[in-house]
Amino acid sequence: MTIDPLWTTVPSLGRTFIATRVTNMLLELFQETTGTENATMGAPGWITLSVALLGFATTLFKWLTERRNRQHAESEAKAERTLASRKSEKIVQQKDRILELETKVETLIVKSDESAKALRAILEPPPIAPNERRISVLTIGLGGSGKTTLIGAAFGDTNASPRKTREFSVYNSTILPVLSQGQAGKASEPSRTIRSYITDYRGQNLGSLISGVLAEQKVAHSPLAYGAVRALVLVVDVVAPPASDGEGPLKDREVDQARVALHNQQWNETALEAVFGLLTRSLAYVCLWINKTDALRSDLKNDDVLKKLFEPIEKRLCNLAQDNNFRLEVLVGSAFNGGGTRQFRSAMIEHAEEPAA
Repeated sequence: MTIDPLWTTVPSLGRTFIATRVTNMLLELFQETTGTENATMGAPGWITLSVALLGFATTLFKWLTERRNRQHAESEAKAERTLASRKSEKIVQQKDRILELETKVETLIVKSDESAKALRAILEPPPIAPNERRISVLTIGLGGSGKTTLIGAAFGDTNASPRKTREFSVYNSTILPVLSQGQAGKASEPSRTIRSYITDYRGQNLGSLISGVLAEQKVAHSPLAYGAVRALVLVVDVVAPPASDGEGPLKDREVDQARVALHNQQWNETALEAVFGLLTRSLAYVCLWINKTDALRSDLKNDDVLKKLFEPIEKRLCNLAQDNNFRLEVLVGSAFNGGGTRQFRSAMIEHAEEPAA
């Protein structure tokens, strides 16, 4: 802050009074020193002395003003240096605190990353052996459509169930070794065993399937972990299941149009999107399996005609295939007598997952 000179802040009348007072004081001092009286001085001497004293007083006041300004400037500079020093100390303290926090955050990130890796390792499916392949299959369908029968016909023993609840089951089986064709004149490559894991759920409660699949995500090294399912099978039938166990085998029946309509209604866009919400782009194969052709009259066993009955479902699956890039196949057969299951089994083997490189 600039301070005006002290002398210029004094009013004109005040400056005259101060100058006169100082002049008189200096004159008295001069007379005492020299012994000179006022009367013998004369007018010219008074004027000369007054001008000299006034100049001296002005110089004195300017010097005092400049001294006061220097002291004030030095005081302000010292205060600014003190403030800057305090700010610098605070900045250093804040930097140290930030470095300390950064170190703690980095430590937490490393620990979290290690924990996440360990958790992912637990939740991932078990690694595939070099001489094996794996196929995890999600099976859906109305109650009585033949899901469990198809699983038994295509994959073998359905009694092997490591995890089974009242509503949801996971079956596993080993498909017979597949012999790789060697080049001409060379021995065949070692056989490759296919490990299969297939879900099944009771009745037509889709919620049981969803709950069961979600529960599998908490199982360590589950082959049905998110991203491990490679195939989806939707089972429909052309004849309703027997009303009771004592009704006997189905034979020479007409196509049950009400049953067909129920399938087409049940597997609408909303239901299929709910199922596909459990899957990822690892899904490679989807099969619409039209079951129980063995129960029809011989003149009704026409694959093209039977496929046309379920065109609404096929179209919905085709739309989903465009977005998810999987192979869609419609197969007609009988899980009861094994008709068509060989082709279905071959498709499972074809889309089995290879071991990691």
